Amino acid sequence: MLKLCALITFMYAALNTALASQASSGQSYLPYESWLITLQKSLTGPVASSVALIGIVCSGATLIFAGGEITRFMRSLIYIVLVMTFLIGANSLLTNFFNGAVI
Repeated sequence: MLKLCALITFMYAALNTALASQASSGQSYLPYESWLITLQKSLTGPVASSVALIGIVCSGATLIFAGGEITRFMRSLIYIVLVMTFLIGANSLLTNFFNGAVI
């Protein structure tokens, strides 16, 4: 029984240090993280500000020039696109304006 307790304690200590070293090294080992990181970089890069500007101009023009002739559902979709482009554009804008202190 003593040997079994010693073996379990040793296995726990070995596994605990292995998991702790893997967690502290910053490695990602989940299968879906790579494409999420790629998506995050795409939404915060220079392409995002261009897409946001195009989305704001197109949705604003649609609301201004065809405001009375579109249905309520279509107007809701245009508002959703407009808000999404504001959010993406605001993220890019804040990143560009406030990069941090220059020392």
